[in-house]
Amino acid sequence: MSEKDIISIKIEDAFKKEGCSICTLIKEGEYRYFDSLLYEFVNDQYVREGLRRSKGFCNYHAWRLLEVSNQIIGEGGAGIGIIYRDLLDSFKSDLERLRKTVPVMRGRALKALGEKEELCPACELSREFEKGYLSTFVEHLEEDKFRTAYQRSDGLCRPHLTKLLRLAKSDFLRDIILDVELEKLRLLSFELGEFDRRRDYRYANEPKGKEQTSWARALKKHAGAKGMENAGR
Repeated sequence: MSEKDIISIKIEDAFKKEGCSICTLIKEGEYRYFDSLLYEFVNDQYVREGLRRSKGFCNYHAWRLLEVSNQIIGEGGAGIGIIYRDLLDSFKSDLERLRKTVPVMRGRALKALGEKEELCPACELSREFEKGYLSTFVEHLEEDKFRTAYQRSDGLCRPHLTKLLRLAKSDFLRDIILDVELEKLRLLSFELGEFDRRRDYRYANEPKGKEQTSWARALKKHAGAKGMENAGR
């Protein structure tokens, strides 16, 4: 089985979960990355040097790291302590050099203080995940099994849908995507209307259904999962 086939199976599995399958897979990839980092690579010299060059993780991925740490090893996290002691020691050295710099030269030193030599490593990895999943998605759209699974899913978020449409190499594939997503949007719009209607006291006693979560699903459909701007938006 090729790598593309394995990825297509992962996408089909993600179709069964709530929300955009690409967002779901990127989130899962981030979890595996941070899990591996905390358990195996916190003392890896190459990893530590890369983090110093990127000035650590971006704001979103720093908090994502803490979230994963709390899930897998309990609050605190020795791994995070090791990583951020190294990063703060590096920052302290930068400040010490700045303190020793003569005032007339401090402008250049201050500019260098905030400059990153590399992108946040988790952002870079997320972009690679996104690229691989979207390209595989397009390649398998003509397969009946894959397309049926896609039709039964919640569809994609607006940002990933836009990227998928740009990747599609024919109008035939674009029409498949558009037909699926327009059906999803019509249904979601109807549910939002029902949610609003049932807020009226005259209909308050009607049985509640899926429309009760439509407002949250609408936000995710339009914006994508939290932090997905780090995947190259």
